[in-house]
Amino acid sequence: MIKAILLAGGMTVALAGASSALTIGPATGTCQAGATVPGGIECVVGDRRNIGNVNLGSADNAFYSLGRGGGVATFEIAPNFTGPISVVEVTFGASYPDESALVEVSLGGIDWIGVGSATNSGNSNGSPLGGTSGFTVNGIFDMIRFTDTSTATRGDGFDLDAFSVAAVPLPAGGLLLLGGLGALGFVRRRKFA
Repeated sequence: MIKAILLAGGMTVALAGASSALTIGPATGTCQAGATVPGGIECVVGDRRNIGNVNLGSADNAFYSLGRGGGVATFEIAPNFTGPISVVEVTFGASYPDESALVEVSLGGIDWIGVGSATNSGNSNGSPLGGTSGFTVNGIFDMIRFTDTSTATRGDGFDLDAFSVAAVPLPAGGLLLLGGLGALGFVRRRKFA
């Protein structure tokens, strides 16, 4: 079974169709407890500042608020990933403004490449609302970064619930090599038993 370990939670989720396991490694965010985003806009208190709420896989309505005015969350993912990329934003409450975030990818944290803007569609009826944004990206990366670009003067910016990426497929030759090494180990072990 292919598994991906979720950040800071010790939970696992199956990624269907992936050819290797993906894990979220170290993550950083500007809206962690006690932090403020550029311009001195304080992040909302409580669980919204827990960057461990972000899932690699499916949404669960637990989220991390980036903080409006340029708040950032950066995640390392191993092994390398590629597109497509899907981003889930969640908004609760009445009359929340539209929220957005710039999505960027990088290999080794050098030369960040913008892949698009993730958005919700606003919320004026008081019911849970969010948006799922999808992006096509070519290349191999190991880091993804979300930067709040919301223009509203209230709220706590883009609420990142989950994102998904595709594992870089292991080449067919690599699978054959791994299978051959496993068979060789089995034969060797039987020979000495």
